[in-house]
Amino acid sequence: MKKMIKNLALAAVFCFSTAAFASAPPSSNGIAIVNVTQVFQQVPQGQAAFKKFQDNMAPQTKNLQDQQAALSKAAADFQSNQAKLNSTDLAAQQKKLQEQQQAFQKNAIAYQNAAKQQEQQVLTAFSTSMKTAATQIAKSNNYHVVLNSQSSIYNDDAIDITQQVIQSMKKSK
Repeated sequence: MKKMIKNLALAAVFCFSTAAFASAPPSSNGIAIVNVTQVFQQVPQGQAAFKKFQDNMAPQTKNLQDQQAALSKAAADFQSNQAKLNSTDLAAQQKKLQEQQQAFQKNAIAYQNAAKQQEQQVLTAFSTSMKTAATQIAKSNNYHVVLNSQSSIYNDDAIDITQQVIQSMKKSK
């Protein structure tokens, strides 16, 4: 779950760090930062997006887990019975096990691709609402650029608008 949140937040860096521009003259430095991960975790839109992701992926996750358990059982059965099998049966069992393993790998790759696609859909909806909130705050405070805090090595807390974005998004849910 943390990995998914981190991936979503990192992907948001690319979607969001392009900035929010203001037409008014910028404040003293014109730059603000937002902790996208914190926003995602604390606003209803982020929590709903994560739940939607989990709900959409649950059947595939369960299927993959069941398939992995069946494959592990088949491998254990093969290990315990291989001494009792003649060469023809041994070869047939090995082939069957390899086919099951290949099918599992194919399904695991399909699952990863589906998860990435779901992440992207969730991120797009979340990024839109976050960008709207950040843009409004930037304009009202004369910031001409808003960056993700993860893209900054150091920043002064005075330019952190994370809490303002969270409050704005909570109001607009």
